[in-house]
Amino acid sequence: MGQYEAIRNILKSWIPNIVILEPKEFKKDLLEDVRSWVRKQGKP
Repeated sequence: MGQYEAIRNILKSWIPNIVILEPKEFKKDLLEDVRSWVRKQGKP
């Protein structure tokens, strides 16, 4: 688990009313989590 794991789900609950500026690696990881979820939604 990464150091930001504890706040990841809280931040997801604020989407789309949130903008993550820093740290860049956390932003990248969170965006990939969301993209993965969106891809799964398109599967039967």
